[in-house]
Amino acid sequence: MFRQGVRAVIPAAIRQAGRKSGAPASIATRLIHAGRVTVGRSVTASPLYSSLLTSLRPALPTVIVRGMFIQSRTTPNEHSLMFIPGVPVLGEGNGTLDLPSYKEAQQKSPLGQELFKVDGVRSILLGPDFITVTKVEGDAWEVVKPQVHGIIMDFFQGGKEVVTDHIPSGSTVIHDDDDEVVAMIKELLDTRIRPAVQEDGGDIEYVDFDDEGFVHLRLKGACSTCSSSQVTLKNGVENMLMHYVPEVQGVTEVVGETEEEKKMREASDEMLKKMETKIGTL
Repeated sequence: MFRQGVRAVIPAAIRQAGRKSGAPASIATRLIHAGRVTVGRSVTASPLYSSLLTSLRPALPTVIVRGMFIQSRTTPNEHSLMFIPGVPVLGEGNGTLDLPSYKEAQQKSPLGQELFKVDGVRSILLGPDFITVTKVEGDAWEVVKPQVHGIIMDFFQGGKEVVTDHIPSGSTVIHDDDDEVVAMIKELLDTRIRPAVQEDGGDIEYVDFDDEGFVHLRLKGACSTCSSSQVTLKNGVENMLMHYVPEVQGVTEVVGETEEEKKMREASDEMLKKMETKIGTL
């Protein structure tokens, strides 16, 4: 639980996360002031910020499954668990891959496809070194968890590929055509916000910055169905972005696909159908 009395711990944890990711010195990192964080507005307690206080976190439970060590960690979302296999999943420096359905997993990830075979699995998030599994409300972890452990162990011991296509680079990668404001927003998200959110089995995806000054973000993994997600967005992410980037007027959550994303998906599906038809005629 985030405590106001330990705010001084946050910058150190953020800097450590930045060093771990190999991020270069940048506009956002230079805004960190020698062990102090002042966001200009009060930050209400949010469970997702508990990951910054690593000294307060209890030791992770470790399950030994036929020679492989798999750690599991609870998240602020009671329906989501993190599984840490001790080997790279997507690998450091890569983004996360959200698999909200079995159809998505079929197209993108053999590991996700296997995990969806477990009754009660609702969605999956693949991270650099973790897997977040969200179960259906009403199903018991006592039943779901051992099956997930077994599938993860068999998959990695079998040396299979985690994804079928390229590994996602992440939505916060700064592109040449990004203006200064968008670059600052992405830098803050990548170095100050996403590391903390990923520690709790979730992620935040940058979608857009509109002409009215609103940043559009999508919550993934444990965050997407967490009851404290709006607290995190408004009292954590929004306050920080508005403090460091005066052009930001607020933050809004994107649920589902945007129109542009829908068009891209439909075009991709159409191309896939044509390929399958062509292969079927050979």
